[in-house]
Amino acid sequence: FAQMCNDEPRRIAKAPVVGKVRFLAYESEADVQEVEAHYRNLWRAEQESGLVADLLLCMEMRDAYFLWRVGQVATIYYPAVIFMQDEAFSDFAAVQYLRQFDELRRSDLLSTGALSQAVAKPPVAMVVQSPYIAESIFYHTKVRLPAVRPLALYVGARYRPNVTDLDSGELPRLPGESRLLVLCARTRLMMSHSCRALFREGRRLLPKRTPLRLHLPSGDSDVVHGLSFAEVASFTAVVLVPWNIAVTTFAELYAMHVPMFIPDSVWLARLWPKQMTSYGKAHPDIHRELRKAPEQQPQHPTPYPSLDRLTDDFRTSWYWAEHFAHLHAMPGVQSFTSIPNLLWALHEGEFDLIQASGEMRKETTRALEEVAPFWAGLVGRLTQA
Repeated sequence: FAQMCNDEPRRIAKAPVVGKVRFLAYESEADVQEVEAHYRNLWRAEQESGLVADLLLCMEMRDAYFLWRVGQVATIYYPAVIFMQDEAFSDFAAVQYLRQFDELRRSDLLSTGALSQAVAKPPVAMVVQSPYIAESIFYHTKVRLPAVRPLALYVGARYRPNVTDLDSGELPRLPGESRLLVLCARTRLMMSHSCRALFREGRRLLPKRTPLRLHLPSGDSDVVHGLSFAEVASFTAVVLVPWNIAVTTFAELYAMHVPMFIPDSVWLARLWPKQMTSYGKAHPDIHRELRKAPEQQPQHPTPYPSLDRLTDDFRTSWYWAEHFAHLHAMPGVQSFTSIPNLLWALHEGEFDLIQASGEMRKETTRALEEVAPFWAGLVGRLTQA
């Protein structure tokens, strides 16, 4: 897929499904039919313009379900976002959402015996991008999907520390200078400002002539840093303060083999629900279980703890961070408990960042050897079924 992620094959939809339809909460069967009609118009317009598709890859369920229905093409549903979207937040809508999920599942090649019930329909593969998203889907549906982490091979850049002129490859003017990129959140989550202030205060504790240089981008709406992948790969190291535990930025930084520092697990448990808190305020019904489990079966707590109820929800935040984040377990990633201590250690050169990058490179190679055959085999089965 990485070879397809560039501007050359990019298409602008001829008849896109507008946002108010894509996220319409069903109130009646007529709403369901209206949404399907828009997707049918989209597909017809693409076909009339010459599009021929052997396989669809969708990251949101509404797209996957309706394009699979109207296009009659093999489909991969590879969710990377919160499963419960706007279209599921009413009693009628929740029933429809689960029905559509189950219909996809009955054609899922990775579900035991799935095609025996749906031989007339094109095959589907349902694979999730992170353990957290997989288990949050299980919380809602009581169906467990496999998780295969994205390798983000599309970044097209590798670790080149201290390169300031990417065209000439010149080194920075200050000998021994270390440039640290600090990524806190998208600004709409209202976390970046406080984060940047804390790092600025920590910087003031260092000697004035420290070789450590901080870059604290503010972000813009949904933009995290506004830098190209090549620019990010030129930093000596990156501090990532995650705003959820399935953040794509982590996968992209890891693919570039840029040494990463992450808040330790206790601190992470107090940070990662920021996005869930914002989403939960807009969608109070997000905790709805679409399918109930037997009473004796152990269940997850809600995947959406709130920082507004930190005293009550901390155990839940800790539960998900401890069992389903897996950020700290990745080779080359280092944790920290204090911003001043981290900055001082970087000032003193206490970390072997080249070694950390090498560990990330080895892990990426190992994962590629494991993941690539999985996708190759799966795509082969989908397109030949």
